[in-house]
Amino acid sequence: MDVLHVVLVVLVAVAIWAVVELALTIRRARSSVEEVARSANEAIAQVQPIISKADGMVDDLEPAVKQVQPLIERANTAVDVATVDLASLNDILKDVSEVSGTASSVTATVNRVADSAANGVANAIGKITGKPQRAGARLAEGAAGEGAAEAPEPAPEAPEAPERAYVTYGHTRAEGAPDGSHEGEEGLEQQLTEDKTVRLTLPAEAGFARSVRMMAANLAVVRGMSVDDVEDVRMAAEEGFVFSCATCPAACDISFALTGEGISMDFSLGEGSCEESEDQAESLDLAELLLSAVCDSFEVTPDGRRLHVEKRLDVAHAE
Repeated sequence: MDVLHVVLVVLVAVAIWAVVELALTIRRARSSVEEVARSANEAIAQVQPIISKADGMVDDLEPAVKQVQPLIERANTAVDVATVDLASLNDILKDVSEVSGTASSVTATVNRVADSAANGVANAIGKITGKPQRAGARLAEGAAGEGAAEAPEPAPEAPEAPERAYVTYGHTRAEGAPDGSHEGEEGLEQQLTEDKTVRLTLPAEAGFARSVRMMAANLAVVRGMSVDDVEDVRMAAEEGFVFSCATCPAACDISFALTGEGISMDFSLGEGSCEESEDQAESLDLAELLLSAVCDSFEVTPDGRRLHVEKRLDVAHAE
């Protein structure tokens, strides 16, 4: 056997060994693949219930997700309402500031009147006690030396003068006070019982609503209404003006009537010549709702030309 045959035998043996190793490797790989496939199937079997539960949770969340949008819209509406309330509060604070300024002016005027009255009383007391005569005596003393000797003689009368002055003045005031107060009460009762009418004409524009509110509040104070009633009258006047503007009149004529029962307001209405829209209808509905809450009665006249609003005086407050 030569070397070639030996080499061939070796190569054949190596080839057989390689084939055997390849077969073994393929077998082991097949076993590994089967094991991996089995593990994957088990994992899938375990994950499938979780996926089913997740699908159920998503199905349960769908109704809640559908309700989120209405909640957001309601929140936006609430924010808008809060903004409008803040604007109204700002207007109220401005009105209160103006009323406070007016009250301050009235207080200053009363103080001046009181000071004038006090000065008049002081002058009257001076005349009663004879102080001007003593002042004249002092002037005479400065003019001539003889007057100086006679000037001390009125001095002993000085202790009696204050007693006489205070007694006389107090008695006179006591006699005059009831007549003056009685006349004041009669004047007040006459002012509250007489019917008075105030008319106001404004452009039918929202910017003039504040003027209407101020006029209505001032007239309610003049009528002697309580603080709550004054606020109701102010709101009723504003909503009546909004109602009038929504009907698009050429101008808004407002008539305020102060009667023995309270205060009434008449607003002129348009003839419906302007275009109607959803916003206009909502404005009218809101105005009617607020009027029903703040006033005792309101109605549109049969001819549709005027809105009549009434706020009656609180009997307990009037007494």
